[in-house]
Amino acid sequence: MKKYFIIGCIWMMFLMTCIHGISKSNIEYKIIFDSKTTDTYEIKDQIQNVYAKLVSGVHKESYIVMVLNNLDLFEIRDDLSAIWKDNCVYIVQGDGNGIQIEGELVANSICVPEVQPRSFIKEILGL
Repeated sequence: MKKYFIIGCIWMMFLMTCIHGISKSNIEYKIIFDSKTTDTYEIKDQIQNVYAKLVSGVHKESYIVMVLNNLDLFEIRDDLSAIWKDNCVYIVQGDGNGIQIEGELVANSICVPEVQPRSFIKEILGL
């Protein structure tokens, strides 16, 4: 019986590690511009600002939910359309035959410092 309990505990820890590794809060974006557009930086900057306002004050694990529920906010102009696919926000402008920019959406957290978790074992060992 102890053998099954130990195997079950090891299996449970393995599954929890896999699930924790899969959940990622970083959201990528890909902007496909119109063939005649010249204001690529302004559009990218506006989309980044929309994301920063959208997730301000929200826990990191909820970023994806906020983006999914408010995907229409990324359509900042009439000629933009936003689509969610494979943990990435695809934003297409006009005919979508122009240049492509891709990267990761960044939430600006100026006022809130990131807290490092404490470990009792590390404190005892002095690491």
